Amino acid sequence: MRSERVDETTTLTAGAERRVKLALTLGFVSLLGLVLTLRAAPANGFEVSIYGSTPLVFWILWFGVMALSFTLLLYVPTESTLWSYALLLAGVTAFTIPALPLLRGYEFYGLADALVHLGYTRSIAAGEFSPDALVYPASHLVAVFASKLGAAGVPHSMMRTELLFVVIYFLGIPLLIRKLVNDRRAVALAAFAAFLLMPVNLVSTYLSFHPFTMATLYFPVVLYAVFAHMKTEPQTGVGRFLSMTSLTLVLTGLCLISLHPQAALNALILFTVMAGLQFWARLRDWNHPLTEARTVYSEVILLNAGFLAWNLNHWRLFVAANNTVEAIVNTQQGEAQTGEVVANQTASLGDIGVSPAEIFLKMFSVEAMFIGLASLLVLRYLLRYRSGSETELPTTELAITTLTVGGITLIPFFVLQFLGAVSAYFFRHIGFGMVLITLFGALALYSLISVAQENGIGRYVRPVAVVAAVLVLGLSVVTLFGSPFIYKYTMHGDQQQMEGWTTSFEKQVPDGPDGGLSGEVWYGSTRTATIRYKQADQSKPGTSWYPGVVRPFPIPTGTVESEEMDDLVQHYQTADEQVVRRDHYFPVSTMTRERAVISYRELRYSEASFESLHHQPRVHRIQSNGGFTVYYVDLPDSEPTESEPVIGS
Repeated sequence: MRSERVDETTTLTAGAERRVKLALTLGFVSLLGLVLTLRAAPANGFEVSIYGSTPLVFWILWFGVMALSFTLLLYVPTESTLWSYALLLAGVTAFTIPALPLLRGYEFYGLADALVHLGYTRSIAAGEFSPDALVYPASHLVAVFASKLGAAGVPHSMMRTELLFVVIYFLGIPLLIRKLVNDRRAVALAAFAAFLLMPVNLVSTYLSFHPFTMATLYFPVVLYAVFAHMKTEPQTGVGRFLSMTSLTLVLTGLCLISLHPQAALNALILFTVMAGLQFWARLRDWNHPLTEARTVYSEVILLNAGFLAWNLNHWRLFVAANNTVEAIVNTQQGEAQTGEVVANQTASLGDIGVSPAEIFLKMFSVEAMFIGLASLLVLRYLLRYRSGSETELPTTELAITTLTVGGITLIPFFVLQFLGAVSAYFFRHIGFGMVLITLFGALALYSLISVAQENGIGRYVRPVAVVAAVLVLGLSVVTLFGSPFIYKYTMHGDQQQMEGWTTSFEKQVPDGPDGGLSGEVWYGSTRTATIRYKQADQSKPGTSWYPGVVRPFPIPTGTVESEEMDDLVQHYQTADEQVVRRDHYFPVSTMTRERAVISYRELRYSEASFESLHHQPRVHRIQSNGGFTVYYVDLPDSEPTESEPVIGS
């Protein structure tokens, strides 16, 4: 693009406008092409890496469209309608990344906790489970509504629900920045920061149906409501306590509470500090926008009351509080270590020759850059404030002050979550904190761009900015999903695996493999949570147990370690517990195998250990669909069953 379009105050010439329109047409056609590329290459089985399994053409088109849209956003005057189209192009293209599992036809995306939520949602849809029994029912209800409205299965409706919150986040961050800074350049930078999806860290926050992550992605909406309320003119009479902005703030806050209590607690601590700071500023007659902003006292009181009223009726609040207290006590007594989860994962990575520095650079380099930018923004504000010079726009100053003080107040609470067995929660809160870092980072980038403009070097900075933006976006994109690149795996619930588990539950010998106890079926595994798949299948349409729980009841009997895989009969015959010394079903999926061999580099299970299952005496393959196999471990001293256990192929 020529320099004639650099000046934000100019309009496009006729020739320049034609070229921009041509570029936008090319961009939207390429966007259509990359979507069609995905639809033409659906997943045919488990994918250990969604990145490696997605066609190369998609990635070429995707990075090309993002580079084109960033270029247009930097060179086209912000007053032009074409600038808005460029922002739309960037947003829709960025959205295709979190939408990859849905666009590639995944049966379900998300394992572990996501499978439990699948069971909850199916049970709610079947009328077998009351949503108010959950402490975080909102996202489940949205998924049920989407399923009924769109006549789609619950798994796909849950995937769409998660994407809905991504859309909310993509819109919420730029709208919030627009509320703070009335400049469309800042909006574009905020959109770029939002596209990075920094709250997702793959340690405790995920792009699957994960209520805490969805609540975190929703949080900017509540922040927007807070600052929209504070910016309105103070009212008297009934309007002082009952106004549209006040109602909006309370309603959006209550929605956050119903999405997840941990995220809501973080937000309430932040808002309570903001209200306290506002009270202090007014008491001291501080010369600050806080004293002129509309108060949030009554709204914060109502939200805290709503939080307590809802959570005191649910046992999870007490369990979480008890776990945190136990972690603190155990750490002080030396019975647990600080950052237990981090220490365990670091040790495992060390066993396969991966240093903490390598994994940090791969997973958190973008976050570290934005933390640096946010720190510089706060430092600049403090230095200018102390020198008595003009700091920021009133609303921006209001946001920087309140969110900085509130964020600092949250740090001790976050640190408490780094202790002992609850240390996995620490990274949840880090994900939540990255929302604030995203906001501050966008404001810092806006300040840098503004300085470049004021000093007449904007035309030289722009090309560098486009390249840097694409590189940073690439660094972020490769860690939104698990893959062997970061020694993880894509949490792909492929059709063969999901249907294989259902078949294995449905076709068992009625009284269990060796007579069983009350229709129970015994399962062994290689670090695969059988109970999760049992929970996922409750109230699954088309099953013999619909709309109830899985029958016969599968009982997991723990993990079989690698050294015991070579002789499963010996393992179960000599089990420590008498009750485990019985015939077992032993499922192995492609996910189980590739996770162990490719992602974890045979740290715990080797390719040979899986191959040995084919040759062991009294270990029979009784079910296989190409991606999921069930072996039957037949102990020689077990009571014979009335019928040979055979499951459909």
